[in-house]
Amino acid sequence: MKKALKITGTTLLVLIVLLITIPYVFQGKIKDLVKQSINKNIHAKVEFGDVSLSFIKGFPQAHLSVSNVVITNYKPFENDTLARAKNIAFSMSVKELFKKPGNPIVVKSIYVDEALITLKTDTLGNTNYNITKETDKAEANHADNNENSSFSFNIEDYKIKESALTYFDEASKIALHLTQLNHSGRGIFSAETSQLNTKSEANLSLSIDSTTYLSGNTIKLDALIDLDLKNNKYTFKENKAFLNNLPLEFNGYIQLLENEQDLAITFENPESDFKNFLAVIPKTYSKNIETVQ
Repeated sequence: MKKALKITGTTLLVLIVLLITIPYVFQGKIKDLVKQSINKNIHAKVEFGDVSLSFIKGFPQAHLSVSNVVITNYKPFENDTLARAKNIAFSMSVKELFKKPGNPIVVKSIYVDEALITLKTDTLGNTNYNITKETDKAEANHADNNENSSFSFNIEDYKIKESALTYFDEASKIALHLTQLNHSGRGIFSAETSQLNTKSEANLSLSIDSTTYLSGNTIKLDALIDLDLKNNKYTFKENKAFLNNLPLEFNGYIQLLENEQDLAITFENPESDFKNFLAVIPKTYSKNIETVQ
């Protein structure tokens, strides 16, 4: 009996030691894999700090985190910071780390903490977020025929915490700011068709051509989205939003075409008090309605 307990205890100790020490062996491999994937697919300067790997934190899932991620644009937005994040954490099966080089690696979940994203469109229509490298048809066909040539993501769960997003359109003079953004979603991204269930909260500011329409207004959104990745079509279903206390429901779709976007979205207000409408009217137009009853 004592011998059996001794063997069991020794085995557990060895397993614990392995779970603690093995990540240090794979951290270099993971960091190289991340760099290779970035250089192959992204036309931008990407920098990041420490890469840490743990088998203990989410066992049997491996927990990988990358700190201080910064993405900087090349021309025509040279040296502009597209995005930065304090930490990005990935969760994946331990067996994914033992796959042969070139085989697709599946990521189960992604958590992003304190991200700052700035999206821009200049007067010529150039966008700073179009940073994916183009591949020619021969390379694309080779990738389709070679199942070992991809770095795939099967994201069942993701979260973005305490983040901010800014969008500037110089042509239409639109400035949109989302602060204190918390967003989460569940879905399968690797399938050609699937559903994404999301929840979002943020403070929204919006100005168009020097007129401020929203200034730090609280928004909440629960959205069910059909993903048709084969046709780049995203359909909104059973969506409920609140702008301050103003309830909104909307449905429709967005489809990304080769040189344009096909957009069809309708909004409805199911029921609301008149005072809730006043809360979202721009000050420029509401300054003379204080006495309205």
